[in-house]
Amino acid sequence: MLLAALRPAAAVAGHARLLSDYSHHAWTAAEGAPAQIQAITQTPDGWLWLSTPNGLYRFDGLNFERREQVGGQKLLSTIVLPLYTAPDGALWVGYRFGGASVFKDGRVRHYGAADGFPPGATYSFARAPDGAMWATTAGG
Repeated sequence: MLLAALRPAAAVAGHARLLSDYSHHAWTAAEGAPAQIQAITQTPDGWLWLSTPNGLYRFDGLNFERREQVGGQKLLSTIVLPLYTAPDGALWVGYRFGGASVFKDGRVRHYGAADGFPPGATYSFARAPDGAMWATTAGG
């Protein structure tokens, strides 16, 4: 199984939810799920985004769609690693060969070495309590 979802099978009033109160569905390669999922995030519009060594995928709960752009804006590379959805709804995408992109409201901001972004693979993103974004990379 690559991805699984649980949802209530029926509304059961008067008792705590039991595992038997849920139905289960799994998505595998046979249902179009991509292999080697590295990261998953959900944007406010409801899309689930999955990064893989073979590209970025968007999932609507039924279908997986490989994407080379977000909101009409191109990715720097199709080899993506970390994903992060910021509180403002921006989708952060990190790349295996360095750099990051931020997609929001049909616009994109790419970060690379010329912007002071550390060289090498981008591994993760985190947001500090003061709102500053942090990235871990092969170069620091």
